[in-house]
Amino acid sequence: MDSPCLEGLAPNVHAVSIGDDLVVLDVANDAYFCLPSGAPGAPVPPGARSVLISDEVLRAEMADLGLLSGQDAGAVLPARRTLGHPMRDVPDEPPRPPSWRDLVPTLRLLWDAKFVYRRRSLADLLQLTRGGPEPTDLARGPSDALLAEVRQFRHLILWTPVSRKCLLLSFLLLRHLRRAGHEASWVFGVRAWPFAAHCWLQVGDVILDDAHERLAAYETIMTV
Repeated sequence: MDSPCLEGLAPNVHAVSIGDDLVVLDVANDAYFCLPSGAPGAPVPPGARSVLISDEVLRAEMADLGLLSGQDAGAVLPARRTLGHPMRDVPDEPPRPPSWRDLVPTLRLLWDAKFVYRRRSLADLLQLTRGGPEPTDLARGPSDALLAEVRQFRHLILWTPVSRKCLLLSFLLLRHLRRAGHEASWVFGVRAWPFAAHCWLQVGDVILDDAHERLAAYETIMTV
């Protein structure tokens, strides 16, 4: 066993440990890596900017993939702030028929889906959402006005012919909220065995576009 070494993550790389396994997200290359036994005895919390690596082969492979910053331990960036695990969600309302008032916001959703989201990489999508507040600034929970916009989005999306992929829906909801002057954190989570990745919008401990029970199996790897 090699001596453990603290290694900084590259700027666009995020990691979290799930048990002894290490999951890494490389935003620049839109790729996840699940490394079995990559973090034995050295938990990597959400938002961490460094990992403790004791296997020289693993360290070399991560460096070859561009996942490490190459900085000394003293130069490692501080951990990024993250939200707590979601504990509540926004209840659904009975569906209603569409009206002429839904036309403009529906056209905006279609525009975002067909011309803003389409064919963009994860890095491009994240760049479009930069400039929002820190997660801690959203810790108090959603306002009634924000929740009203979430419910309107849920109504509009019922009549909008777009994919139900979580990345797209979260992106569309965030754009919808920002047009109304609201903010939310975009949270990315992962699980292992079997590996899966998921994303959602959150304000405080309230999840806006999913049910919190379904997220219990996911560990946060990145919050935007």
